Amino acid sequence: MHSEAAAIPQGVKAFLSGFAGEATLQMLEDVTQFDFYDNPEDVTRAADAMAEHFRG
Repeated sequence: MHSEAAAIPQGVKAFLSGFAGEATLQMLEDVTQFDFYDNPEDVTRAADAMAEHFRG
């Protein structure tokens, strides 16, 4: 879970390109690094997506 507007999105992509395991990346639109902590709507969207990932 990340966003182009959050901190160092290219670092996440670089990490995943060399990751040997199975991974998926979901990018939220126009969500800043602080929104992942401070905006209840974005926190909920991120948490719900992560919960769905681990249920699946």
